[in-house]
Amino acid sequence: MVGRGKSIGSAAAKKSMSRSSKAGLQFPVGRIARFLAAVRRARWRWRSLLSRCRFGASWECGEGQKPLEN
Repeated sequence: MVGRGKSIGSAAAKKSMSRSSKAGLQFPVGRIARFLAAVRRARWRWRSLLSRCRFGASWECGEGQKPLEN
């Protein structure tokens, strides 16, 4: 059929290729990308928490803490 793609389990199925081998590199590109994404998420959460503390949400900053002065 036209426009339906190849059937599942066809003989022409490609073997998966890592991003490292696609780029011709020796180090694990996927692992580094995953690590950098985790760092970006951590920074985003930290900034989010700090902005809430600056605007007086004391229940998120901890009991008895004052909002940051800046």
